[in-house]
Amino acid sequence: MSEITHMPPLKQPGQFWALMFACTAAPLFWLGQLGLGYWVTAQICYGSDHPTVTNAAGLLRTVLIVFDVVAAIAGAAGLLFAVSLRKAAQERARFMAQWGVFSSLCFLVAILFTAIASIMVPLCAL
Repeated sequence: MSEITHMPPLKQPGQFWALMFACTAAPLFWLGQLGLGYWVTAQICYGSDHPTVTNAAGLLRTVLIVFDVVAAIAGAAGLLFAVSLRKAAQERARFMAQWGVFSSLCFLVAILFTAIASIMVPLCAL
């Protein structure tokens, strides 16, 4: 039979959750940003079977901009966590931290471009 060796557990269990936050915060908030943007646009432009105009357009745009700011802060926090964990003792933790830096940077750029689009582009062209 083959000799299968398993990776030893992480020396610091709390470090695992910090690494998971670093790797997934920016992508998850970007996904939420897209979903909220589509929902807000759908509510403003097509609240029923035909194009409608709602009185809450200003409120919905404000909610969208607030979530854009929260997403940017969460992406930056994930990037900071990943950068701070790059000097980890275990090789696998260093790999996850490097991956967290890469994914946080890529998705933070996507969050910023989506935020610019949600501010600059009109929600509905009726």
